Amino acid sequence: MKNACIIVLSVMFFGLLSYLEEPSDNNLTIISGTQCGWCAGTASLIITKTTTIYSRNFPCSDDDYTITQPTKSSVWNELKDKLDLKKFSKINLNSCNYCADGCDTHIRVVTRGYNHQIRYGYSDSNAINPIRPLTEMLDSIRKSYRIESSQPGF
Repeated sequence: MKNACIIVLSVMFFGLLSYLEEPSDNNLTIISGTQCGWCAGTASLIITKTTTIYSRNFPCSDDDYTITQPTKSSVWNELKDKLDLKKFSKINLNSCNYCADGCDTHIRVVTRGYNHQIRYGYSDSNAINPIRPLTEMLDSIRKSYRIESSQPGF
């Protein structure tokens, strides 16, 4: 009985490790955004293998907008290459800089059986170094949508 428990636990453990290494394309969603205090608002990005949704919300005006486009396969493949679930899972940040009129960035990765989110600000830059390539790419994508829409923002 004891050996059977060890075998079952080993299979579950190694199954989880392989799951964290390579999420399925069809079940992976990457959500990223920025939230700032006062009237600066929010910018959010939801990316799946097939669809990218970018939205901006301005709480002090009526200039909100959303852009929905197909996800380019080159962007998706690069994002997946930069996403290291083992490193991402080890980061546990939940900052609240926007609570004091600052800004926070959040990243959530969702796949079947996995859901992890971090929220960080400028002062947390050392803590996110292990996933810096991912954060920089997500920032770049948000910026490209902001430029495409000719809207000011963060």
